[in-house]
Amino acid sequence: MMGNSKLLFIDHAFHKKTLSSDFFIQVLSSDFDISIIHLNPHESLNEEIIDKASNVDYILLWQMDYLAPIFLALGKPVIVVPMYDGSATLPALHWLAQSRALFINFSVTLHMRLQALGLESKLLKYFLPPVSSENRASFDEKLKVFIWHRRPEHGINVALVERLLGDQIGKLHVHDAPDDKNIDGRRYVRRTGTYELRVTSWFENFDDYLDVLSECNTFICPRRTEGIGIAMLEALSRGMLVLAPDEPTHTEYIANWTNGILFHPDAPQPANVLDVAGELGLRAWTGACLGYDAWIKQAATISNFIRTADRPAPLSIEKSTIVEFGQELSQAFYNGHGDYDSFLQRHLRMLSAVSGLSSAEILDKRSGY
Repeated sequence: MMGNSKLLFIDHAFHKKTLSSDFFIQVLSSDFDISIIHLNPHESLNEEIIDKASNVDYILLWQMDYLAPIFLALGKPVIVVPMYDGSATLPALHWLAQSRALFINFSVTLHMRLQALGLESKLLKYFLPPVSSENRASFDEKLKVFIWHRRPEHGINVALVERLLGDQIGKLHVHDAPDDKNIDGRRYVRRTGTYELRVTSWFENFDDYLDVLSECNTFICPRRTEGIGIAMLEALSRGMLVLAPDEPTHTEYIANWTNGILFHPDAPQPANVLDVAGELGLRAWTGACLGYDAWIKQAATISNFIRTADRPAPLSIEKSTIVEFGQELSQAFYNGHGDYDSFLQRHLRMLSAVSGLSSAEILDKRSGY
């Protein structure tokens, strides 16, 4: 009996800690023999990674979409899973260089952009298993609010919560653990109200996080934009009142004042929610129940979609040249959009070869978008 096809899953190193891509790996694990590589920011491809890629059947890039041209140059089928928060503002050349790849999107907004550029994209909408009806969040006289200070410097912090909810807050739990370790989160924990305040800075395991969450009924989404928004989905699955910035992917799950609240982080307006919080939470949970059933059906189609990935002819390029190109590409990408766009323009010939588009077609598509 033949074994499963080999798939190399290349992921951002941050997800080794957050485990936010594990659900997708589990979906694929029964159909593919999966090897995983976690890359740190600014870390360049090396010969060892190229060698691993040369010996598998498929390459899947999770939020590492800029690397696609490297693996397309090897003649490998490439599946790209970009995230809205990291890739929504990238230039058209970024996507056109990956025209031979397949795309899986968890954001309607990004999915539509790639389709407009002529790329093949499969749209998915992920949901977590909902809690039972008797375990969903309950609401009484005051709100019990949870906020994770992931990006407090971006305005998603205690001051925002007080502006939004004011004296409706009975209890506020702040998980003070910023993504940027150079940020002193304590400066953003400044209570002016009379509510009960609790602060944590570390959870030993995920169950500790869930225990704290189960004591709350209101959730503030911790970042302005999301790739998927796992923390938001956890809150929706528990029937909490969810308040989120008015940006994707929040806006693709939450209908304002229907199953949650959308706000503008730079100009938050008070939200008088006590009378409707329970109803909004119930709708959030009901939507999560329906969404999870739909996700199970979608998940069953992913492996077959991956198997349709094109296998481009390998280019006649020495491995050392591919490695050098990959290192320059990585550096340009992390230098910012300006350097990255200039790099792509300088290497239009290579991009044409890996994308299957002529230089004229690339420039035409770019200018027409």
